[in-house]
Amino acid sequence: HDGDGKGDGDGDGDGGDAGSGDGSEGGDDGKAGSDEEKGDEEGKHADDADEAKGDEGGEGDEGDEGEEEEEEEKEPDGPDLNIPETAKETKLREAAEKALADAIAHKEATDERVAEEREEIEENERLEQEAEERAEREAREEAEAKEEDERRKAAEAEANKPHALRGPCLIFNTVKRRPRSRADADVLTRLFRKTLLFDVELHDNPSRDDILTLLREAAEDADKNSQIEMFVCFVLA
Repeated sequence: HDGDGKGDGDGDGDGGDAGSGDGSEGGDDGKAGSDEEKGDEEGKHADDADEAKGDEGGEGDEGDEGEEEEEEEKEPDGPDLNIPETAKETKLREAAEKALADAIAHKEATDERVAEEREEIEENERLEQEAEERAEREAREEAEAKEEDERRKAAEAEANKPHALRGPCLIFNTVKRRPRSRADADVLTRLFRKTLLFDVELHDNPSRDDILTLLREAAEDADKNSQIEMFVCFVLA
């Protein structure tokens, strides 16, 4: 009976132990199941996070590609003339155009002023050359006039200075009935006395002896006077 009791007790104990073991095993199994569920949930959350991250990365890549496409669209091959100017660009363009117009006007004015100055210089040079030529011509004419005046004065002085008588001039008028013979004798007298500076003697109606005597005396005077250059005798017959 005791044995049975012990045996039962032991059996009960064994059953308790078994129950206890079963409880421990059940607890371990529950703990293991909880751990597995927790691991599964964490893995699921990790996978979700990776997928979300991958999606975000994909969206980022797609965003970058979209921005590149927009930049490509914003960079046309040539200038877009349809883009309106801003107020600042308009002012800069107007200022540049005004500066260019001012520069062109300044250059044209400078060229015109230079051309006028060149023309003025050429005109002054021409006037100076004409003045020099006129002065040379006037000086030459004045010198020529002076030489001519000197020659004229010399000729007048030579004509007006007293000369020695060149010699005797005898005029014999032997014509009695010809009235013009006396006029011819007067003309000869004035010519040889005043112009040719001869010692003129007029004899009207001389005889043959008178003519011979006067010729002999003139010859003797010529022999005595060495300044006598010549002897002239007119016989109006």
